Amino acid sequence: MTRAAVLSPALSKEIRALLPLWGASIAALAAAFVWREGDRHLLPGPNIGLFAYVVGSLAIGAQSVGQEYTYRTLPMLLSQPADRWRVYLVKFGVSAMMLLTLAALAGTMFAKVWRPESARFPVVILPVLCGLFLAPLLTMICRSTLAGMILSGSAMALTWFVTLAIAWFGFGILKSRT
Repeated sequence: MTRAAVLSPALSKEIRALLPLWGASIAALAAAFVWREGDRHLLPGPNIGLFAYVVGSLAIGAQSVGQEYTYRTLPMLLSQPADRWRVYLVKFGVSAMMLLTLAALAGTMFAKVWRPESARFPVVILPVLCGLFLAPLLTMICRSTLAGMILSGSAMALTWFVTLAIAWFGFGILKSRT
C-alpha cells in the first residue's frame, strides 16, 4: 500500500512541511528536561524549555499558512478545485495535532517543575491557542511567517500583561507590603 493510498496529498504535504518544526520543538523540550535533570548548577532547564515551547508553538502555527507564502504556492493552492474550508481544515487539523502533542509533552515537563496546577495551565494553553488561531491569521494578514510569529507572540505577551495589570489595579492583588 502506497503513501498516497493512506494519506491524501494535501495532508502529506502539510505533515511534511510542519514535521521539522515539530521535531525541533520536541527535541528542544526533551533537551531542556534532560539538562535540568543532569546539571543543576547551570542555567535552569525550565526557562529554556518554556522558551522552546512558546517559540515552537508559534512557529508551527505561523508556518502552517506561511509555507504557502514562502514557497509562493498560494495561488496554485487556491486555484485547485477544492473548497477553501477543506484546505484550511487540513491545515488546522495537522497543526492542531502537532500543537496538542507538543502541549502534552510540555505539560508533563512543567508538572515536574511547577507544582501548582493554577500556575501551569495558562503557560501551557496560551501558546497553543495563539499557535492555532492567532499565528495563522496574523501570517495571512502580514503575508510573512516571521511577522505572524512575532506579532502573535507580542499579542500573547500583551494579553498576559493586561491580565496582570487588571488583577493588580482592579482587584488589589499584589498590593505592596507597607
